[in-house]
Amino acid sequence: MKTLLTQFQTYLNSMTGLQVEGRPLTAAGLPHYLGQAYALYALEIEGRSVLGIALREPEGFQPAQFEKQLPRLLNVSGPVDGYCVIASALSGYVRQRLIARRIPMVIPGRQINWPMLGAVVEPRSSDKPLPVPGDPLKPATQLVILHALNSGETQPVTARALTQTLGYTPMTMSRALDDIEANNLGRVTRVGRERQLDFPDGLPALWQRAQPLMRDPVRDTVRVWKEALPEQALYCAGESALARRTLLAAPNEPVWAIGRHAWKPLAKTLEPIPIPEPGAVQLQLWRYEPGVLASDGVVDPFSLYLNLRETRDERIQMELDAMMEEIHGQRTGPLS
Repeated sequence: MKTLLTQFQTYLNSMTGLQVEGRPLTAAGLPHYLGQAYALYALEIEGRSVLGIALREPEGFQPAQFEKQLPRLLNVSGPVDGYCVIASALSGYVRQRLIARRIPMVIPGRQINWPMLGAVVEPRSSDKPLPVPGDPLKPATQLVILHALNSGETQPVTARALTQTLGYTPMTMSRALDDIEANNLGRVTRVGRERQLDFPDGLPALWQRAQPLMRDPVRDTVRVWKEALPEQALYCAGESALARRTLLAAPNEPVWAIGRHAWKPLAKTLEPIPIPEPGAVQLQLWRYEPGVLASDGVVDPFSLYLNLRETRDERIQMELDAMMEEIHGQRTGPLS
């Protein structure tokens, strides 16, 4: 562990210019199983007090479980300005989960994701620097990226084709491509009079970079009578969709998604139901049209992940992991 601390200090200094002082912390009062899993360090970084949490066995590390254990680890250090996970190595999937959960991490020699310090250094095939994540993506921009991830398509696609496929105006699609280019998520080129988009670093890099910028697709949820809704405009969503895709039990109240175009006329006539009732459902109002990416009447797995990733229910987090691992196994690697 001392070697890992030294590597951490050297790597952070070389990548950011920050001086790091560190000393081991005695894990007094910490349960034995946590002491076996983590080595704790008191770090001083340019006047900031930080708890370094080094993984003794990174192969078995689970971000959802770590979040539950974090308060007990912070109790050992006392008041600090922040914390950071330090690991010798982590799988691409686990790194993505840490980024999605906004958990700072440093893998010496490979990767830094620590927004508090303004430090984001990602492993990638190009030498072009990766910017610190900016504002959340616009719905149209997010839909373009999710379309690429769900389709697995890596060939260049024109703005005109995206306009037809996704149902946006040419002006909206042009702004979406500007947004993608500004956030360094893809490459936008011009061939003749056409703008076209591709992702030269691959879909794994796209998913990793885009996650911190992506929003929950659900802007609001209302409880309404199922019989009052048009079947053709509904898509199985939320926990109901996760139950369809995994071993999770279906929720007591079914969850459906609807797009803004279908919801607009309904909003004038439907009265929300304040309490659960037989025949009532949870209706998610989406920022973009769920049907564009849905398959077999179920919302796409990437949007579903973005919708449920902040849920604290461990059962849901485990099944989300299972769902994304299955996607990883089926493809050449949008999640690896």
